[in-house]
Amino acid sequence: MPLGVNRTRIATASLRGRVSGSSLRNPELTLSAVRADGRGLLVRCQESSPTFGLLVGVLAALGTHEPPATSAGAVGALVRGFRGRGRRAARPRPRRHRGRCRSRRARSRILRLSSAGSNPRSRLRPLPYAVPPPCYRRVVGSSPTRGALSADSRFDELLRRLGAIDDLVRAGTLLGWDEETKMPPAGADARAEQRATVEAVTHEHRVDPALGELIEELRPFEEAHDPDSFEASVVRVARRDYEKAVRVPPELLAELERAGSLGYRAWLRARAENDYSIMLPHFERNLELRRRYVSCFDYDGDPYDVVLDDYEPGMKTTEVQAIFDRLKERLVPMIRTVADHEAIDDSCLHGSFPRPAQRRVSLAIIEAWGMDDEAWRLDYTVHPFEVSMAINDIRLTTRFDEDNIHGLLSCLHEFGHGLYERQIDPRFFRTPLADGVSSAVHESQSRLWENLVGRRLSTWRFFYPTLQRELPAFGDVPLETFHRALNKVQPTLRRVDADEVTYCLHVILRFELERELLDGRLDLRDLPEAFDAKMREYLGLQPPDLANGVLQDVHWSDMSLGYFPTYALGNVVSVQLWERAEADLGSFDEQFERGEFAGLAEWLHDHVHRFGRMLEPQELIRRATGSTMDPEPYLGYLQRELEELFGAAVG
Repeated sequence: MPLGVNRTRIATASLRGRVSGSSLRNPELTLSAVRADGRGLLVRCQESSPTFGLLVGVLAALGTHEPPATSAGAVGALVRGFRGRGRRAARPRPRRHRGRCRSRRARSRILRLSSAGSNPRSRLRPLPYAVPPPCYRRVVGSSPTRGALSADSRFDELLRRLGAIDDLVRAGTLLGWDEETKMPPAGADARAEQRATVEAVTHEHRVDPALGELIEELRPFEEAHDPDSFEASVVRVARRDYEKAVRVPPELLAELERAGSLGYRAWLRARAENDYSIMLPHFERNLELRRRYVSCFDYDGDPYDVVLDDYEPGMKTTEVQAIFDRLKERLVPMIRTVADHEAIDDSCLHGSFPRPAQRRVSLAIIEAWGMDDEAWRLDYTVHPFEVSMAINDIRLTTRFDEDNIHGLLSCLHEFGHGLYERQIDPRFFRTPLADGVSSAVHESQSRLWENLVGRRLSTWRFFYPTLQRELPAFGDVPLETFHRALNKVQPTLRRVDADEVTYCLHVILRFELERELLDGRLDLRDLPEAFDAKMREYLGLQPPDLANGVLQDVHWSDMSLGYFPTYALGNVVSVQLWERAEADLGSFDEQFERGEFAGLAEWLHDHVHRFGRMLEPQELIRRATGSTMDPEPYLGYLQRELEELFGAAVG
């Protein structure tokens, strides 16, 4: 049942810290259900607030048992206690205000939620008067004033602030996960407003000037610690995030979130009805907003550098283009040579495969790889993805079609993402370090488990009996036939169904189109034909409809430009990591045949996962593999795989 507050109820807050006119500037806040008595901050909700209530519920679902370190979460704790106990609730007495508070920052106006929401009744409103809260030093008691705080105390304060931001980010993620897995379609408009509100509140915390001052004050603290230490890494990454966040107006971020949510529902409808006109206005709106986002940053040359940096920090478009030029140079001839060989029969992969049976097979595999019921779950969606609410709350999604088993491979892919986030150092929880270092490194993990492990013959020597038991159609299919079918090289319409050789060309054509859209060389009205033209040029295929053409991917529903290149870059990095792991541990085939996959998972933990965002992407790759991002190992791997598959030189 949605949480809300009756319009007639008033509560008072005993405040620790500073409050701005629209958001709490210090996340350490305690709220009590007490009467207005002139000793604290008065808040009132004008009417029942479903948006606010959902935010509170989201924070509660994240497992916030102590008073949440956010303004919205703290008010949520107040609301639940007030409604449950009524006016006779226990009322802790706040400290008396003795004398005039000298700090202007300690003065307060009335608390209200962000004004990003369009419904004035769905947020806290200011009372017609304000009561100054106790002075900061008086509330804290014996603690020194801010100016005299030790470096360790400042760092603790930074961790509290960053924890509040992380809670809000995960809350927004939970709203997105629910929208794509559980939410009924009619909830789309309300969810768009809810996500916009959460994004606005999150951004206010991210760009709080006090946070920037704190980070700057900690510069000597950072320099006094080893660059690879937890302390120095937290300050360094927090500074980078802050410097990016302050460039973007909160109104723009809220509108990006709102427009993206609406675009997703339109994308579902346009695919189903094969009608581009349904999606076009959403494309136009989201592209306009994305260009406004780019304009918030300084860049030399290519505007695509801005969106690329969101997913691959520090990398330039010219670097990606150089790698992709090399891939195209080698992959196109490979594909042409493969076309001259007799096609591999993959008919065994197509038939009637019940979804529950596919799910059981998928779970059997990823549980053997490291998934468990305590910290993971698997749900259905239109376009598979993975998100984490915490290091011990990993959520995979997939799509099973009953006429093929491609959904099984998507589960293996998403598992790779999940294992990365599951194996991040637990110390990083509720800090900006508790995430993948970049999207390319993240994709390297999913592609490694999907392709280098999931398509490997030794892997299926162990799992094939399970597949045959759950899907009897494979009972008479020899393992070698199944393995060759699973590794068939043939251009496909859909990127997610592509083989290892043709996959990167799907990505490259999207990268090229995104650059043209962003800089205005390509009009959105011409996007379907431009997409089809590149499909014909690179893969020799003509999409028969929008669902197999320009609308096949969810990424453009909100114009999330810059992500697609990381898929191909992830392929490149995956082979670099695989070869180094084998050099360190020896061939994995004997282990895989026995169902032993922990050795690989542990190596990835030690060399990639545990670092989270502690290192820069290229530095992480260099330490793990001995070199920076290099396409040659990947191209060599494909060459060997094709020669083994066809028994002759290819390319």
